[in-house]
Amino acid sequence: REIALHEDRRAFIDQILSSIENESYSSVVYRDKDGMPREYSIFPLKEYEESCTSLSFPTLSSAMEFFYENRTESSRAKQHSHDLIHSVKRRLEKLYLKKQKLSEELLKAENSENLRLYGELLTANLHNVPQGAKEITVISYYDEKPVTIPLDPRYTPNKNAQRYFKQYGKSKTAVKEKQIQLEENQQAIDYLESVLTYLNNTSDIRDIEDLRQELIETGYLRDRKKQKQPRAKKYRPSPMRFYTSDGFLMLIGRNNKENDALTLHIASKNDYWLHTKDIPGSHVILETNGKELTETAVYEAASAAAYFSKGRAGENIPVDYVRVRYVKKPSGAKPGMVIFTNNRTVYVNPKKPARTKLEE
Repeated sequence: REIALHEDRRAFIDQILSSIENESYSSVVYRDKDGMPREYSIFPLKEYEESCTSLSFPTLSSAMEFFYENRTESSRAKQHSHDLIHSVKRRLEKLYLKKQKLSEELLKAENSENLRLYGELLTANLHNVPQGAKEITVISYYDEKPVTIPLDPRYTPNKNAQRYFKQYGKSKTAVKEKQIQLEENQQAIDYLESVLTYLNNTSDIRDIEDLRQELIETGYLRDRKKQKQPRAKKYRPSPMRFYTSDGFLMLIGRNNKENDALTLHIASKNDYWLHTKDIPGSHVILETNGKELTETAVYEAASAAAYFSKGRAGENIPVDYVRVRYVKKPSGAKPGMVIFTNNRTVYVNPKKPARTKLEE
């Protein structure tokens, strides 16, 4: 067995040397699912063949140039996004702690019916309460069961009853306030989770800077530039463009600001909007141009929506799709946040679309 293995290795080396001598080799660069260059070679590397995609180059020097340029660019991008990711995660930690605290306060406020009952029963039994008592047990006229009511001995029985009614009123008001605060807090969580998804999914410095600017505009990040800046240029969205295998154009947002522009201004009302269900991710627009939508287009666009989402590493990801006319943005909603109706849901595995132009 060892002799056979040695002979296989020798044959493999001879094949490589022969291809170099005859200049018949093909230079390739292997890239992972995120587009990061992993290795370059002049012969197939089995460990990368299945997990990576390969790009062919006419010469080894051109392959090496592509590898190191993009490797350096990706490294710079990761360094560039590190502080943003840290800042967003820190904000999210505070928001999740706030959510827990608000939820506990809401539960306490909702369990306040006993305060109303104490007030009613005290009022009905004022003549039976001794002055200075710390508690009294009375029979509830709701279920004929005994109820023990704590009392503050500093106050009269009637004052104790009024204090319970006042506490009950405050609790009812607190329920509404806590519900509003919880909703606002959850909206902030959803928004920052989407920003974090974009940061984790990109290695493009321009995308990272766009996200930094978005966080500044939404008040989650301070502008590092202290000097007075010239008037900002008009925002021009440049969503990613891909085609399905049967020729439908997909437009995919790179950040929340671009999602808004894509869904609310660029897309036609008869186009289709896709988004991962309850998972942060990009808006995907499937242009129809008056054509009947195909099942192939829906599933390929849904796979793209899953790929450009927080669910990228998962399987069987739910993706909602619906005509753009049924997608609305609530007044005051954060960038990228929309509501929709009449949607359908498909389950797909994430896959990055390959076609960047329509082939004749």
